[in-house]
Amino acid sequence: MKRVLIVAVCALVALAFAAMVLAETTASEKPSKSNAPMVSKKKMMGIVVSVDPAGNSIVLRSKNNEIVFYVDANTKVIRGGKTCRLSDVRVESKATIFYSGGGKKRVAVEIIAQVSQEKQSPLRPEIQPNTE
Repeated sequence: MKRVLIVAVCALVALAFAAMVLAETTASEKPSKSNAPMVSKKKMMGIVVSVDPAGNSIVLRSKNNEIVFYVDANTKVIRGGKTCRLSDVRVESKATIFYSGGGKKRVAVEIIAQVSQEKQSPLRPEIQPNTE
C-alpha cells in the first residue's frame, strides 16, 4: 500500500513540474509589444501610372483617380513575389499599395506589383499541328 501511494505522489509531482515548464514556455513565446505606435494601414489597388525613384514616389490609378504615394527607407517593394527596388516596378503593371497617412502625404508601407505578362509568341513551325 505504501508503494502505491509513493508512486502516485511521484507521478503527481512530475505532472506538476511538466505543467510549470509548459506554462513558462508558452508565456515566453508570446510576441513582445514594442513601444512603436500602431500605424493604421490602408490599401489601394490599381495600375501604375508612373514611378520616380529619384523623387521617391509612385503614382497609382484606380478608376478615375490618380494618387501619389511617397516611398521611404521602410517601404517594402515586392514584384513577382520577390523583394526588389522601386525602379523595378513597371509602368502599366497592376499593383497593390498598403499605405499610411492621407491627404497629400500618403506614405507607402508596402508595394506589391505584378509581373506583366509577355505577349506569347506564336508556335514554332516545327511544333505546329499537321493540317494535311
